[in-house]
Amino acid sequence: MALLLRTGLTGHAKGRSIMMALAFPTFGSEDQLSIYTNQQIRAMGGASHGGGSCQISVTRDLKPTRKSEWRVIHSIHGGCPIRNLTDVNYGDSPTVVLPSVYNFTVPTWLPVGPAVMAWTWYGRWSVPEMFMNCAPIVVLGHDQDADVPEEDLAAKFEQAPLIFEANNGNGCLTQNKGSCVKFPEPGNSLVVNEECSLDESTMFTGECGPGMTLANMRTWPRWPSPLEMLLGSLLVVAAVTTVRFVRPWISQKPAVWSKLGGRFRRHRHGYDKCTQV
Repeated sequence: MALLLRTGLTGHAKGRSIMMALAFPTFGSEDQLSIYTNQQIRAMGGASHGGGSCQISVTRDLKPTRKSEWRVIHSIHGGCPIRNLTDVNYGDSPTVVLPSVYNFTVPTWLPVGPAVMAWTWYGRWSVPEMFMNCAPIVVLGHDQDADVPEEDLAAKFEQAPLIFEANNGNGCLTQNKGSCVKFPEPGNSLVVNEECSLDESTMFTGECGPGMTLANMRTWPRWPSPLEMLLGSLLVVAAVTTVRFVRPWISQKPAVWSKLGGRFRRHRHGYDKCTQV
C-alpha cells in the first residue's frame, strides 16, 4: 500500500509495523508543502482490508526511529484508505489507485523546514497490524507568519497529539472484528465516515491510550544485534553438543562407589548394598 499526495510525492514502508523496523525508511524526493494550503491524498494498492482508520502526522526527525515523536495533523475515522467498500479488498493489484480522495490542510503551527510525513493505517478486516508509510517533505512558511518566532511554532507543534499506536509491541492490540479504530486523540482536524462501527468495546484489547507510544516506553521489543545473534547461535550449538554427549552417559546403569578393603571401587551393577569398612 502506497500513499500518493496531490503533488506527486510517494512514500512506502512496505506495510511494516514500527515495532519491526529498526529505522523508518523514507522513499521519494522531497515535496514542498506550504502552510495554510489544502492537500489531497489517496492510496495505491488493492489490499485495503475493508477500509479502516488513518492518521497523517509529521516528525522533525529527518531520520526517524522508534524514539521519534509523530504529531498528528489529520485523522480519519472509518472509510480509509477507501470508502464504501463492499468487499474485503479492492482487487489484488498492488498498483491500482484507490478511488477515494482525502483532503487536509497543512496546519499553521507546523514549523517550516525539512521534516518527514507519515501515514498510519489500521485495517477494518485484518490481523492486528499497523501500517506506516513515510515520505520526506519541506514545509514552507507564509507571509502572515513571517514575524512569528520559531520558538512559538515549536511550542504549538509539541502541543499537538501524538499518533495512536497499537500492534507494535506497546501492549495495545486491535481486535479487527469489523470495527474501525476510533483514535483517543484525533487532533483538531478530523473526518468521520460512519460506514463501520466505532464501538470501543470491540475495538481494543490490552492497555491502549495516548501515552502508549514506543517513544514514551522505557523499554521496547527490539531485534537482536548481529553479535547477539552469533552468540545465540553458538550457545545453541554448544547446548546440542552437550546433550548429545551427556545422553549416552546418562543412559548407562548408575555406578556405585563403595569402599572395600580400604579402596574405592566402582560397581556398574546398580545400587547394590555395599559393605562398609
